[in-house]
Parts: sequence; C-alpha cells; structure tokens
Amino acid sequence: MYGLIDLSPGSAKKHFRQSIKDEWGCCAYCGRVPDKDDRSSEMTLDHVKPRFFGGSSLRSNLVPACTRCNKDKGSIRYWKHWYEEQVFYCPAKAARIETWLQPESIGGNNGRGFHYRTTVRPQKAQDRDEGALASRVNGSIIRVLGGSVSAEAVLFAA
Repeated sequence: MYGLIDLSPGSAKKHFRQSIKDEWGCCAYCGRVPDKDDRSSEMTLDHVKPRFFGGSSLRSNLVPACTRCNKDKGSIRYWKHWYEEQVFYCPAKAARIETWLQPESIGGNNGRGFHYRTTVRPQKAQDRDEGALASRVNGSIIRVLGGSVSAEAVLFAA
C-alpha cells in the first residue's frame, strides 16, 4: 500500500510547483521575497533554459522567479549572460542556480545513474533492512520514471 500525496494530476502539478518555490523561498535571481500586496514580487517558475531552445520542464530546469525577473529574462537562451548584466547580480546566487541545474547522483559512485531530486522514504520496515528497501525502491522508481519525471512517494511496509 502506498500513501499518495496527490490523487489528481492538477493537484500533483500544483504541489510540484509549490515545492520548488518553497525550497528557494525567494526569487532565484533578485532574491525578492513574495509579498501579498506587491504583484511584481509574485513567484512564478522560470525555465532556466527556455523550452523554445530545448529546455525541459524538469525540476532541475525550473527556478522560482518574481514576475519582473521572469518577464525581463523572457526566452533568453543563456540565462547567465542576462543575469550578469543585472544590477542585482550575485555570484553566490549564480552558483546556487548552477548547482540546481546539475542532476544529483544516486548512491554515490555505484554507477547506477542519475535522478532529478526524486526521493523515496520508507516509513516502516519492521522485517527488512531499511537501507536495502530504500535502495530497491529507488532503483525501481528510477527505472519506471526513466529520470524524466520528478516524484515523491511515502511507502508503508505491510
């Protein structure tokens, strides 16, 4: 039995988008924090590499951006060139975006591949070794998803 967070595709998409915004907490470019009274600080998701130029809608290509930054950047192919020209340019934020764009390796140097921040956490594993269970579940989900979808699951051991 699996404990699903979202049952509808719309709810899952909303949860996915909100999780990215929550992880950053501010605009990835200028650092503006969302303010209910200021529509220009409203957070949107920016495709760092625009879809027009082959960018994906994976978590590793999406960063939160205030409406102003997202509109100003538009479909510029090389985000870093645009960002370095801005008065709010920050090398630390640029480095964080660069790190965000890199897929995370699974299992250290075991050579099993990459995933895009896909996490599976066993909640109870009374009769099994938790590490072995998590490893098997991670491998199975990554094979099913093919590394092209971000997902989070909570497992309940029977």
